[in-house]
Amino acid sequence: MKSATDLQPLSLASVSDITKPLQRGGLRTQVSQRLAIGIFARHFKAGEKLTVQPLAEQFGVSRTPVREALMELESLGMVEVLPHKGALVREFGPQEARDLIQFRKILEREAIRCACGKIPREQLELMHDELIQVISEAPTATSSESTRELDIRLHTMIAAYCQNRRLQEEIARCWTICKAMADAYYILLRASDRFVRIEENQEHLVIVEALLSEDSDASQKAIESHLDTFLEDFIQNHFPEEEAG
Repeated sequence: MKSATDLQPLSLASVSDITKPLQRGGLRTQVSQRLAIGIFARHFKAGEKLTVQPLAEQFGVSRTPVREALMELESLGMVEVLPHKGALVREFGPQEARDLIQFRKILEREAIRCACGKIPREQLELMHDELIQVISEAPTATSSESTRELDIRLHTMIAAYCQNRRLQEEIARCWTICKAMADAYYILLRASDRFVRIEENQEHLVIVEALLSEDSDASQKAIESHLDTFLEDFIQNHFPEEEAG
């Protein structure tokens, strides 16, 4: 299971930062996330060829983590690996986004059902207080970063306490692509001088309050509604021409 540290918000100011050199450790995951963000942000276009050696040079790593990252992205349906030739970027539009979030909802509904009543109350109360604080503040770049960090902590906490290792592994795999999807969304917001949806904090609060009440049904409905809202906002911002058509 990826740790909360592995899932910290990505510190990229723009899409052009995707090819900056990587930090030490977890190279395959970093390359996977950078490439996925590039695909979501349309830095890499559908049908574009991704070649191992140039990518390795851009990221400042060996060929191995790049090859492993491309294999991982192929398993997630984002690229088609060509033997000895790199990979081709697959189409990713509104329907692919819906398919991905539907899969994530299946995983996280079950995770929160299993975790309900098992998460230490003091952790939930701390997060509850932090959410109340962020909600009370006017939206700023700083509060946007707090919202992102709380989002990661909440979803990580739920997965950690579901007490099902196989489910945790599947969620971690899904998060590789979902986190990249969220990072691309946040980069887009930053480029347009917008802040993270303030409603997101309220959605998190509803989830935490359901968990504090140990209400399994309410917690499942809350996390499903949260993911649905993120999905529709993502589609409206990333694919306005498709939605208008």
